Amino acid sequence: MPKSNAEMVRDSMARKRQWARETGLCCVCCKQRPNPERAVCASCNAAVVERKQRKRERDREAANIRSMIAEHERAGDEAFTQHFYDDAVRHFEAALEKSGIENADRLRLAEKLASVFFFSGDPDRANPWMERILEGYLEADAMKEKAIATLTEISVYRWLDCQTKAALPFVAQALRLAETDLNSHLYKLMNLIMVARLLDLGHYDEAKKFLEAAGEITSQDTVPLPQLFSIERAICAAAVGKKNEAFASFEEAVQRAEVHPDGGYRLTSVLDDYGLWATALGKIEVAKMCHKRALFFAQQHQILWRIPYLSLRYADLLARMGQYESAYEYLNDALSYDIHVPRVAVMTAFVGIPIALHLNDNDLLQRCAQEPAIELVFQSGENMLIGRIVASFARFFTAQGRLSEAQVLIHRALGAIRNVDLHWELPLAAAQFGTDTDVGHARALLEQRAALPCADVVRAFLLLFDAIITRRRGRIAESRVAAAIAAEQFTALQWHGYVAHAREMIHPSATLRTLVQPQAGVKKYAVPSIMLPALTLREQQVAKLVSKGLTNRAIAAELSISENTVETHMTSIMSRWGIRSRYQLVDLLSEPGR
Repeated sequence: MPKSNAEMVRDSMARKRQWARETGLCCVCCKQRPNPERAVCASCNAAVVERKQRKRERDREAANIRSMIAEHERAGDEAFTQHFYDDAVRHFEAALEKSGIENADRLRLAEKLASVFFFSGDPDRANPWMERILEGYLEADAMKEKAIATLTEISVYRWLDCQTKAALPFVAQALRLAETDLNSHLYKLMNLIMVARLLDLGHYDEAKKFLEAAGEITSQDTVPLPQLFSIERAICAAAVGKKNEAFASFEEAVQRAEVHPDGGYRLTSVLDDYGLWATALGKIEVAKMCHKRALFFAQQHQILWRIPYLSLRYADLLARMGQYESAYEYLNDALSYDIHVPRVAVMTAFVGIPIALHLNDNDLLQRCAQEPAIELVFQSGENMLIGRIVASFARFFTAQGRLSEAQVLIHRALGAIRNVDLHWELPLAAAQFGTDTDVGHARALLEQRAALPCADVVRAFLLLFDAIITRRRGRIAESRVAAAIAAEQFTALQWHGYVAHAREMIHPSATLRTLVQPQAGVKKYAVPSIMLPALTLREQQVAKLVSKGLTNRAIAAELSISENTVETHMTSIMSRWGIRSRYQLVDLLSEPGR
């Protein structure tokens, strides 16, 4: 039986003492006569005592450092749990600054610090830490699983920075590591994450290949595999118009995400995707519920950058529904967070510009129309971001008299996207302001989506597209027919913001003075008074109070009804009169004879 270390040390010392007795010399320096009891001379003994004392001091110092690190880590964990992000950052950074910290502790604390940055309003600060973490894990062969997790997180940070295409190499590297490590769980996971990034880019065919490579999920697979598989399968089904299959998978993904212990982020992500595709498939009430729940969970878990992001998503949906006052409130809420994350900045632009133009709010327009967002979306490679940003800025540039810039931008966007599955405003912008070549390309993209099942939304946009084009070509009667059918379809879909747009195509003389803010020096034409449908008694009361400048809340108090009821009456008035804001309503009521 092999001897233990302690036994080997004792044997060695016994041999040294025996040698010292036989030679009469110190067993350490082999020069001086030793103490008979110790087998070492006095000077060597003093040196040994000093070395032991220094070691005890170093051990005490190391123990103190470990204690301080543990205390900072405990305090940081507690602050993070309570959403006191500044305190958490302070404690984790203090722990990392301690000298003599072991590499394993350094990597663990760096991961926690990066998580704080991610959940706070400044995830960009996590990037340099993630690079250091990755380097540390890649150097240790035993930490492949940690390296794969870090590569995955880096891909998320690239997505946040609107560098989705740049995220793909990190996911591919993680996939290779998982494959060489023969870890089936990680291999499935990385295939599904690759699917997610490819779906962001609209590369559906490539995404399906990785979804197939992931294989089926079994009872042996642990979180987050089942939830990821459900959400990616749902998006792939939605992309080809398989509504029932998509919704069943979305519901399954929501149920699985609700029990996933990740601070609420995964649930908000699932609900956000569900809401986007519910909108595309014509289920706007489902989309509204999803976006509202996602925002609630982001607020509940204090994911600071996620709150304005989801507020903007909800504001966008409300604007589509024609509820511009509520959309304006959520937009302002998002702006109040002052979050400097590229993806949030991009969403602020494409959501805020149409609302600001609609409400003729120049101050809001200046806050939202930040032109660097244009290059960010082209850098991202994401179809939806490109389409939405370019459509918004095309309207903005045209309103400023910069038509040629709008046309160049539209042409560039149409050459960069593959589909219009989640955005339809770009084809409309091409119809309104684009060249003949771009008009043909834009219509082909709409037709491609409209040919799929459950494409009622896209078909309504295709009709509105044709109404705009035929009017541009002077075929007024044909334009009105297409616009009338589009208005009916948008009404059925509850897209009241576009109902008003379609009705303007039917009755161009009803275009209000406030729809286009004339540039300085441009003649402002008077709008002829027109016959408008009658309002109910309650709608008349609401309209009168609006004309006095009262807000929805004040109107509700004045009439002893709820704000939701006021909003319903406002939606009905705007839909019936073919207008899109309370400012246009005030403008109409101010005309002589109203």
